[in-house]
Amino acid sequence: MRYEAADDGYERRIRDSFDEQKVMTTFGAVLDSVEPGAVRIRMPFNDTLTQQDGYLHAGVVATLLDSASGYAAMSLLPDGVRVLAVEFKLNLCAPAAGREFLAHGSVKRAGRTLTVTTGELFAPLGPLTVEGGIAAFEEQARALANGGAELESIRTAIATGRLRLEDATKWLLGEAQENPAVAFLAAFDYLMLAGTVIGAWQMGRAADVAQTKLGNNDGDADFYKAKITTAKFYAEQILPRSASHFEAVMSGGTAAMELSEEQF
Repeated sequence: MRYEAADDGYERRIRDSFDEQKVMTTFGAVLDSVEPGAVRIRMPFNDTLTQQDGYLHAGVVATLLDSASGYAAMSLLPDGVRVLAVEFKLNLCAPAAGREFLAHGSVKRAGRTLTVTTGELFAPLGPLTVEGGIAAFEEQARALANGGAELESIRTAIATGRLRLEDATKWLLGEAQENPAVAFLAAFDYLMLAGTVIGAWQMGRAADVAQTKLGNNDGDADFYKAKITTAKFYAEQILPRSASHFEAVMSGGTAAMELSEEQF
């Protein structure tokens, strides 16, 4: 449903109000777009705002959605009228993981005293998703480097896998522009390559957290030692399989195209 603002100054009022929210400054969040009945807030990932497993904390999710929804309601009100939440319900359908988050707030029903809004937060997918993922690998490598010799083999293996994924991605994006069939031929091995390397990244994250827990004498030491051992096993026994998938992607699969349609 499309709404009309009460006056032309609604966007400036919302942006001025948003700038006064110190919590948004702390989060590094910015007001991405303002329309009558709809507001979007953008926030980059910040590991100081995560919970114990590295996901964006639910409290941060709730705060972003509260602000986006509140400003969506405010966009339909005249100058001088303030907005306060009277009821708030949050459903967490999946862990908040991503390089960047968008919080959308929109008005569902505008009343005289109560306005019903809804909000959604997600990590957007787009042409920079792979680049963002590769940047996440680099950040993880720096974190693992701080873990010393205990995590060095994991860091080295992930760095090698990252380079394979980065090179295969760049090659595939370039070749597919000229020959779309390349994407179909490489799809299986590219997905296997990506899955194997991303799995290593997640194992590295777990090892990094475990090392920190052990250093702080926080929790079950045997459990965290097992996490590090499991990550080492993955780096030594599973991640090397990415090499064969990388080679298969880079081969281009041209031999398959020599067959006629009847021979498939």
